[in-house]
Amino acid sequence: MLMSEQLLNSIKEARAKSGYTQKEVEKLLGMRNLMMRDYEVGRLKLPISVAVALAGLYKVSIDELVGH
Repeated sequence: MLMSEQLLNSIKEARAKSGYTQKEVEKLLGMRNLMMRDYEVGRLKLPISVAVALAGLYKVSIDELVGH
């Protein structure tokens, strides 16, 4: 796994608390199909640019997004 379990869980929780599905996030941020799943299960490393976009969409800080 490329990312820690804590980070993966934080990304999933932030999305769920914001009320978005993976598919909705992909559409809103112009991602390819299943990309959010790949980030959330650790198949892909989460680039800082995507983390910033997710934090903005979810209305949380980067620290909150990554579980700090």
